[in-house]
Amino acid sequence: MSKAEPLCLSLLNICKNLTTFKQIHANALKLGLESDPFIAGKLLHHCAISLSDSMDYACRLFRYTPNPDVFMHNTLIRGLYESDRPQNSLRMFIEMMRKSFSPPDSFTFRFYCQSGGEFEVCESWNPVALSSIGSWA
Repeated sequence: MSKAEPLCLSLLNICKNLTTFKQIHANALKLGLESDPFIAGKLLHHCAISLSDSMDYACRLFRYTPNPDVFMHNTLIRGLYESDRPQNSLRMFIEMMRKSFSPPDSFTFRFYCQSGGEFEVCESWNPVALSSIGSWA
């Protein structure tokens, strides 16, 4: 871990608004920290979950993350579910199923089911039912 990573994480802990978050994000980009999956995940989590009215920025942050992992998908699904447009969490789940190299985990399904996912998938978490949604099975 470089010296910049703990600084970035500590700044996130005290960040309370999107303007400050954008400054932290810009510094992370300058330092090349966006390629670290742990830092990228923390940035996305803070933007999507901890800050209010920042889902548009969180979605952009996710879109420009190369190879987002299951944590990042789950974070965005949760953030969308808790936002004023929870129906978009279902779209994100379907996109994850179709395009992701990271298979969903139990957290993914929890947010999917909370947001109104298909009953048979939520009841059984069965790969056959999942294959009707996406390519992962």
